[in-house]
Amino acid sequence: MRETMNTVTSQYLTSLVGALEETDRRREAIGAQLAELEYVLLQTGETELAAQVTRVLGDKYYKPILAKAEELRGHEQS
Repeated sequence: MRETMNTVTSQYLTSLVGALEETDRRREAIGAQLAELEYVLLQTGETELAAQVTRVLGDKYYKPILAKAEELRGHEQS
């Protein structure tokens, strides 16, 4: 029984890790598209729209990445 539970738990965790990795890939793709949009808007003089995209990038993408990096640094120093 215990071996079955360990197998099921391992499979479930593997599935979750795969889903998280896919989510990260999607997040990176969306972030790249937003960064490209920001660049195009700046090149065409749409500074107000570019500023809105910059805020989204900062709030949704840059801040979480920086927070995760800080968290990982904290674990390395422990």
